[in-house]
Amino acid sequence: MLPWMMLLMLAAAGAAPVPEIHWQFGPRTLTLAGVGALSLPRGMISADRGEARRFLEATGNPAAGDELAVVAPTSLDWFLVFSYEPYQKLGVSKPEPTVEEIVAALKRGNWEANAARRQAGRETLDLLGWRDKPRYDAKTARLEWSLDTAESGGRKDANRFWLFLTRAGVLTAELVSEEPRFAAASQQARALLGHLGIVEQEAYNDPNSHDWLSVGLGIIAAVLPAIGFAVLYLLLGAEFLAAAQVIVYSGAIMVLFTFVIMLLNAGKEERTHG
Repeated sequence: MLPWMMLLMLAAAGAAPVPEIHWQFGPRTLTLAGVGALSLPRGMISADRGEARRFLEATGNPAAGDELAVVAPTSLDWFLVFSYEPYQKLGVSKPEPTVEEIVAALKRGNWEANAARRQAGRETLDLLGWRDKPRYDAKTARLEWSLDTAESGGRKDANRFWLFLTRAGVLTAELVSEEPRFAAASQQARALLGHLGIVEQEAYNDPNSHDWLSVGLGIIAAVLPAIGFAVLYLLLGAEFLAAAQVIVYSGAIMVLFTFVIMLLNAGKEERTHG
């Protein structure tokens, strides 16, 4: 379960000028709170913790307090925000968020962020809907999704999230870009994250995947005792009991596991409005 996630936006057209930020220029290795390290190539800049929060506040994004760094190209056409939450702070041993939990967390975070923006006299950010629904990439062991957003002034933005599970917490990377540049920004950010090394990364338990090996071993473990008893009956000369043991007991087990497999493959119920 995720408590909340903040949606960020680019600097509004009428926002106050961005103060001087002490950027660090690539090539360099950016350390992320001891949970990861990112190799930045030439042409990329980064700001750590305090400077990252100054940058976010200057661009109309309230700092949540868990930000580790901001990474961007020197043109600042888009930027990536890295944040980290320990499992203990999240109140869970290991989060495995569903789509519904992600939506709820985004709505809570966006409501809180917009309240802070209104108080500061800044533009707010509206969540329009999914651009790409959450998808787990087993090869890179990360959960990814993207959203369409719009600022109250009318400018359309887009946000993409990458979720990395570590041994002790969740590392999140959020991409913020204007909608027309989003496809190119996503491609560049994805390539950049290919150079991210996570310390003791764990795999996300995808709810849409099933451990078929365990299912098969369970079937074998349930059927073997029945076959063993049938062999004993044969050795005692009770052929009828041996056949009944295999047909009745083993047959019932096979039917039971068939229904289990059918239920594992069942999709969610679709509701229609009539």
